[in-house]
Amino acid sequence: MVRSRILMLPMLWLPLLFWLNDVLGQTKEQKDFDLNKTPPPEDSSEDEVIHSHQPMENKAIDVPTTIEAKVNQSKKKRKRKSETITKDRAERKKVHDREMARERRKGIRERRLAGTLTESDKRSLERLKAEKKRYAEKHKEHLAKYNSNYRRNHLSECAAKSRRWRSRNPGKSKRSE
Repeated sequence: MVRSRILMLPMLWLPLLFWLNDVLGQTKEQKDFDLNKTPPPEDSSEDEVIHSHQPMENKAIDVPTTIEAKVNQSKKKRKRKSETITKDRAERKKVHDREMARERRKGIRERRLAGTLTESDKRSLERLKAEKKRYAEKHKEHLAKYNSNYRRNHLSECAAKSRRWRSRNPGKSKRSE
């Protein structure tokens, strides 16, 4: 019996509190905080002159041209800086991707030597071979030119190195011949 009374008391008080809140909420006057309105006449005495608050307007401010030039310069600098940041990010991303690909290939090589290639490894190897083949087909002329230039330059570089070495070491060069 005591427990039921303890449980009933909050249930009886809740509707009373809601009703009281509604009644008190209706009696309050709502305040109007609009500063652009004139104050009501009953608040002031008859001797006072009532001035209404002037509303704030966005008036154009004359800015000297030197300040405008500085602002434009700083905008250009920020733009240039953001462009370099994006270039740096792209470059870092390329380097990171290159490193990750190198690591992946290294792992595939190790697994191939160990004889533990997975299906995904085999697919990636096939894809790499196909990409290399497609690239070689598309860029035949460029690759041929690059390889011939490389061979020519490499051979001339080696010949120049051996000539320099022979000119510096005449005794050793005669013995080696």
